[in-house]
Amino acid sequence: MSPKELFASVYEVQGQYANATAQFELAERLSDGSPKMLAALAEAYALSGHRQDAKRVLSTIEETAKTKYVSPYSLATVYAALGDKRRALDLLEKAATEHSSDLMYLDHSPCPCFNTLRDDPRFLKIIEEVGFPIRGAENRGILLTAERFVSV
Repeated sequence: MSPKELFASVYEVQGQYANATAQFELAERLSDGSPKMLAALAEAYALSGHRQDAKRVLSTIEETAKTKYVSPYSLATVYAALGDKRRALDLLEKAATEHSSDLMYLDHSPCPCFNTLRDDPRFLKIIEEVGFPIRGAENRGILLTAERFVSV
């Protein structure tokens, strides 16, 4: 993870979406069009309310996916951030079928994009299939504060 990506992720977790977007834009330029970085940028755009920018970047990623592998997990983060739960869960199920290594972050991801999915039965089934223990709602996900995030 590059320093720009790290800073962007921290800003995102703290809800500082303008700063997160600026850092992800820099990280994406440095990544030479990495689909994973494009997905992170699209996710940040969506979370910051810039839906058209998010959809524009998502279109670029989906065009790339026609000729090169793009992780369904990365696409799921964008769809979740855009509020398309069904498509996000479809992609997470695809990632589970593919045994995607990206899923190791799923239950402990500080990504706010998954917050609306955490109590969904399909999400919980994916968590279970991946091998994470199912925890009560009060112990699921990430506790966020302005100063830090802590996986529980």
